[in-house]
Amino acid sequence: MKKTIKLVVLLLICFYTLNVTAQNSLEYKKALSNLKSSSLQIERDKASRIQNLANNLNPTIFINNGVVKKFKNDAAVCVDVDAQSIIKLNSIDSLVDNVEFLRIRINSANDLNYVLDMASMSAYHNLKYILFLCSFNCDPLLIKNMCQQPSSNSAITVFYEISIPN
Repeated sequence: MKKTIKLVVLLLICFYTLNVTAQNSLEYKKALSNLKSSSLQIERDKASRIQNLANNLNPTIFINNGVVKKFKNDAAVCVDVDAQSIIKLNSIDSLVDNVEFLRIRINSANDLNYVLDMASMSAYHNLKYILFLCSFNCDPLLIKNMCQQPSSNSAITVFYEISIPN
């Protein structure tokens, strides 16, 4: 009887942990579709803004292989970074006051070992959305584990997308 109770408690803890993790990250296309089909105009506007930030030309800071590049003098609203360069996100604090959207490119299985620690990103005052973009077939749970998001930072929506190039 005690073993059964312990097993049930263990299963509930595991189930709860998985649910909390799953709630922290949303599949990008599904979340966007849900926002677009909302009866609330504010939700549809949010979907348009997210889509604009993710797909259109916006002032962007690019960080690739540890090298930071900014092509326009306009204040950046997006940051595009490869997973290997996540550590560089804190070295560009003076450039990120207006950043709303962070795209993290995951290009290999090794990239899944990098972690984004949201607690160390205090300079990103306007950050609203993070998109983990995986370019190979990978487990969404592994992508979700890359983001350590403190509960006090719940204003940031974290998405993931698995987009395998042809």
